[in-house]
Amino acid sequence: MQRDGRATLTWNTPSELSRNWTHAGFDRRHNFTLGFAYQLPWTNDGSGYSNIGSAIISDWQLNGVLAAFSGSPFTVTASGTSLNTPANQQVADLGGDFKVLGNIAPNGTWFDTTAFTQPTGVRFGNTARNQFYGPGGWAMDFSVFRVFPVGGSRRLELRLEAANVTNNKVYSNPQNSFTSGTFGQITGYRSTDYPERQGRLAVRFSF
Repeated sequence: MQRDGRATLTWNTPSELSRNWTHAGFDRRHNFTLGFAYQLPWTNDGSGYSNIGSAIISDWQLNGVLAAFSGSPFTVTASGTSLNTPANQQVADLGGDFKVLGNIAPNGTWFDTTAFTQPTGVRFGNTARNQFYGPGGWAMDFSVFRVFPVGGSRRLELRLEAANVTNNKVYSNPQNSFTSGTFGQITGYRSTDYPERQGRLAVRFSF
């Protein structure tokens, strides 16, 4: 972990140092990116359009980028009051299997919260940092270009571009604190990295 440019540890207790060896917070096991560009076969060769139909269908280009990815890791934390060990993080106990339910708040929890309990006594919980993975997602950017030859090598290009053209939501990790009233719920999405659909109209002139 990094804080103010300095390396920090989740566990500083000598007997627990091995707990720090785990998945990075940005670990995504699967990433797929597909980019495409397709120039429609009808193109003006510079001699002008032969008819109205040719003027309508010529000089179009379709472009896009599709990204799909698995989820990022998170830790299930718990109250560390009984530990009295500053600069160390308490984690919850897992008493069964980690089961993904797939619900988005307010329709329920994303995982089965009944499998987790608060550790009792002076000890750390039996789960690890970044042991669990949240939801993955996908998004696609798409654009349409139209070229208008204006003589010689000069070209006027009209661009219609859309980020997240399907307006698909990429959800954040669920609430990971056992003591929270919304434990296990997904209440937001990654609006900074994958905002709602945004469109842009641009004009480019090349000569």
